[in-house]
Amino acid sequence: MTYQFPPDLDKLVKAQLAFGGYKSEDDVLRDALKALEEIVYFRPNPNARAINSRDDLRHEVQRGLDELERGEGLDAEQVFDELLSDLPDANGPAA
Repeated sequence: MTYQFPPDLDKLVKAQLAFGGYKSEDDVLRDALKALEEIVYFRPNPNARAINSRDDLRHEVQRGLDELERGEGLDAEQVFDELLSDLPDANGPAA
């Protein structure tokens, strides 16, 4: 498939093709999107609370215990299933 890339991206794609690591624009685009997926997957969550001290850690643990006491906890198997479903696997992108 032929793509209409903006000039700056077209130059990058052509450079990758000329370098010899790729046979087609599809291959370049596929690897670029896989790399982007990894960057996004491993990017820190901006809404996560920073834990910079033991007091922060104690606070977060207590917060979790309080949630459990209120019945807001999740079944561990459900949590692991969700975590595993988010991991990229060797057969394709994350679900």
